[in-house]
Amino acid sequence: MHLITEKGGEAIFVRTDVSKAVEVQALISQAVVTYGRLDCVHNNAGISGGVRALTQTIPKKRGIK
Repeated sequence: MHLITEKGGEAIFVRTDVSKAVEVQALISQAVVTYGRLDCVHNNAGISGGVRALTQTIPKKRGIK
């Protein structure tokens, strides 16, 4: 983050366990509260495997479209 802020950018860090839907939802909520919207996400954690869209990762009942 410090590399972003040193160059005049803005960044936040939200510790998130992406295997827990409630934590992912909290991360999304924090981004929306901080920046007004969320345009894209990139998960750079975990083990290798198939790539899935965020909408395939989080249950539809969470209200994410």
